[in-house]
Amino acid sequence: MINRIVRVIFDADLRCSHDGLRETAKKLKVLVDDLHTGEYVVFINSKKNMLKLFAANNTIAHFKTPDQRKMNLNVIAQIPKFFNGRELKYDDALKKVIEEQFSKRKN
Repeated sequence: MINRIVRVIFDADLRCSHDGLRETAKKLKVLVDDLHTGEYVVFINSKKNMLKLFAANNTIAHFKTPDQRKMNLNVIAQIPKFFNGRELKYDDALKKVIEEQFSKRKN
């Protein structure tokens, strides 16, 4: 199974229910009802400290950074590797991003 992000939607109102997020995506021509297993639509709030992940079968995961700190947006690209269907392992994803950035600087 290949996990991938179909779309990232910034400045989303995360107070929305499933239906509200579905409508937000639909306005951007993303049909969340057509997501297959392993496909995600990521909604990020304007403060960039929370996200909701819409997955196949009307599944939503929610992540909020500790202490309301701003999320490293490079971590978003790591979601397919660090989301296990129930939780986003943000710290592990962030560690991976940092390691990759340091290895690029060494080369």
